[in-house]
Amino acid sequence: MDTESFSKTKAMELPRNVVVGHDALHTVGEVCQSLKLGKRALIVADETTMKIAGLIVEKDLAARKIRSSEFLIPDATMEEVREGEEKIRKGNIDFALGVGGGRSIDVAKCASFNAGVPFVSVPTAASHDGVVSSRASIQKDGEKVSLAAQTPIAVIMDTGVIAESPFRLLASGCGDIISNLAAVKTGPSRGTSGTSTIRRTPPR
Repeated sequence: MDTESFSKTKAMELPRNVVVGHDALHTVGEVCQSLKLGKRALIVADETTMKIAGLIVEKDLAARKIRSSEFLIPDATMEEVREGEEKIRKGNIDFALGVGGGRSIDVAKCASFNAGVPFVSVPTAASHDGVVSSRASIQKDGEKVSLAAQTPIAVIMDTGVIAESPFRLLASGCGDIISNLAAVKTGPSRGTSGTSTIRRTPPR
C-alpha cells in the first residue's frame, strides 16, 4: 500500500459568501457590509461591464454608505495591476471588486493580493472558472502568464446579467468545465509527473 499519499495535506481557501441568482447585483452592498470589508472600495471594470453592472454595484454600495471609486481598464496587463495596486494603497482602499469578465476580475484579484486587501468577484459572464480561483492570467512582456493571487472572499453572480452575455462566452464556460473534468481524470497518477497535456484558452 502506498502510505505516502495518506500523509500529504492540501489546504483550500474558499469564498465565505456565494450569491447566485437574478438581481444578485443588488446584494453586493449587503454582502460587503456583512463581511465587514470596510468603507472604501475600488471597482475594477472595463467600459462595457461598468455600464452593464458596475453602476448598479456602485449604487448598491453607496446605499450601505460604502464609498467607491472606478478603475476602468483596457486589458489585463502588469501595468494595470500595478496601477490598481497603487490606487488601493494611495486611496486607503479597504477592498476591491472585479466587475466583468476575466480581465477585470484578474486585475482586481492581483492588485488586491499585492496590496493586501480582500477581493470580491462579480462576474458578468460564465466563460471560465477564474471567477473563483486563486490564480490570475496577466499579460507580461507580451505573453500571458499565470500569477498567484487570492481566492475571492465573496462571489456574486447575477444570472440575469450572465444570461444576456454573448453565447460564445457561455459555450467557452461549458468547454472549461469539460477540460477541467478531463484534466482531473488524466491528472497525477503513480509514476507520472502529473502534467496534463490538455490546455485551454477561454475568451476573456
